[in-house]
Amino acid sequence: MPRLLNTIMSKIRKSFAVLRNTHRQLRSQFSLFRRFYLWPKIFYLYFNPSYKFVPSEFFFYNFADKSFKDIAHFVSEQHKNNIIRHLNTPDAACIFNNKALTYKYFSPYYRREILEIVPSQGAAARNAFAQFIAKRQKFVAKPLGSSLGNGFRIITRNENDSTDSLYEELTRVYANRSFLVEDFVVQCVEMARPHPSSINTVRITTLLLNDRLELLHPFVRIGQGGAIVDNGGSGGIICPLDPETGRTIAACDEHVRRYDRHPQTNLPLIGFQIPRWQEAQDLVRELAFVVPDCRYVGWDLALTDNGWIVIEGNSSGQFIGWQLTLQQGFREELTALLKEIGLDYNQISRRSA
Repeated sequence: MPRLLNTIMSKIRKSFAVLRNTHRQLRSQFSLFRRFYLWPKIFYLYFNPSYKFVPSEFFFYNFADKSFKDIAHFVSEQHKNNIIRHLNTPDAACIFNNKALTYKYFSPYYRREILEIVPSQGAAARNAFAQFIAKRQKFVAKPLGSSLGNGFRIITRNENDSTDSLYEELTRVYANRSFLVEDFVVQCVEMARPHPSSINTVRITTLLLNDRLELLHPFVRIGQGGAIVDNGGSGGIICPLDPETGRTIAACDEHVRRYDRHPQTNLPLIGFQIPRWQEAQDLVRELAFVVPDCRYVGWDLALTDNGWIVIEGNSSGQFIGWQLTLQQGFREELTALLKEIGLDYNQISRRSA
């Protein structure tokens, strides 16, 4: 009973937090008169099973100025999650929900060493950590189940750092939960130019159909403000790519601010050419068939001097990368793709598998 009560109270607190944040955003952008009409629209889009858009999506996609007919072209996160449960089997999805397991299946494509550290294993975990960092002055650490760059740390050792102190610090930061340590990735000069302090990754999403593979709306994420991560949720800039050429065609962050040039480096963000673009596409075409029971996967790739490598695979990748930046919905295209494998958007988007 106490656990159930805690769960209920947690959901109530989260709901009130969403309402407060929505109120702040409406107040900062719209007049009192306009807000009076927008609140019902927000609630309608959230509770209507044909839409199921959360308030953050209302602002991402500028629904305040869109008609319901235009809004119907977009895919909500809730619909996306329901659809993916019909595309990816639970066992296959589990491979991507555990970063250590993903590495086990795809290690040849990572081209670097990654090690899972399990503090509950006591001395064995401490010794494994010590052996890993013994030959590395610089390495990366992150929580086992992290996303959006949360908990990502780049660690540069100096002569005064002891192995024990580093281990204790990481186990404290990650609250004694399992975490990963891995080789630091050095990206090529061309991909570092927009923002050198972050690894600027390309996301290419693959969708396995009955007799072909579809590559969905690629984009590149570029960090800003000296951040070490490029994720949109951490302030990064999202640039959709022309799938034929690999050139950027727009640039936007998750606050819907548009860019022509990078705020720090002044590099033009429209028309930026992703190097070795065909090789990136060839790589994901190979990756998609390693675990074919996961039809839908978003692949994050980094380009090094020795070619493209996998940063990670995401079996529940969002559609925001292209719907936000282009302000264009994906529903009609997705409906047609699902039809090829015998799935009906309207049926499966409203319920889980």
